[in-house]
Amino acid sequence: MSTEIKKYEVIILGESYTLASDQNEEHIQAATHKVDEIVKEISQKAPHLEQKKVVVFAAIKVASMLIASEYNLKDVKSREQALLDKLDQELPTSLFV
Repeated sequence: MSTEIKKYEVIILGESYTLASDQNEEHIQAATHKVDEIVKEISQKAPHLEQKKVVVFAAIKVASMLIASEYNLKDVKSREQALLDKLDQELPTSLFV
């Protein structure tokens, strides 16, 4: 992540938006693509919903995905630490001297 703020033009659901971010263009394009994908999915499944609600539901889905990723990361780190602790117990300390 850079500290320089850049402006990006992105398209979500056919609408153009200008974003300012310190992320690189590849990151912004990937994020935009993901949001557009989710918004289109919700729009297709519920075509009667007004766009504002579609965007709110998309934001909730993105937040849910983020929380799930955070839980998964926490679980992986916990299992990693458990394995390291087990290695510390199993390996003779003379190997590290």
